Amino acid sequence: LRLLKLVRNIRLFDSLYLMTTAIQGSIIMLLWSVAVLGLVQMMLAFILQHSTESYILNEQNLEEKRMEVFKYYGTFVRSILTMFEITLGNWMVPA
Repeated sequence: LRLLKLVRNIRLFDSLYLMTTAIQGSIIMLLWSVAVLGLVQMMLAFILQHSTESYILNEQNLEEKRMEVFKYYGTFVRSILTMFEITLGNWMVPA
């Protein structure tokens, strides 16, 4: 009777074993995906920061608009954060 219950429990854990091995097998692919996504976001953030620099430094543009653009794209770190929010979070709408 105990052996029959043990066999029944092993069948229940078989699907759990299958799920855990599938997750273990996909961790490397997940890490590569995160690395590539991060690299693409960094490159785009650098391009955005570099392309908005002339607008920010041009004193003929309104101070309020320049500050708003600087708030999202003024530095490399701000550009990366904006790219992260646009891509994954959609937390705010950048100007």
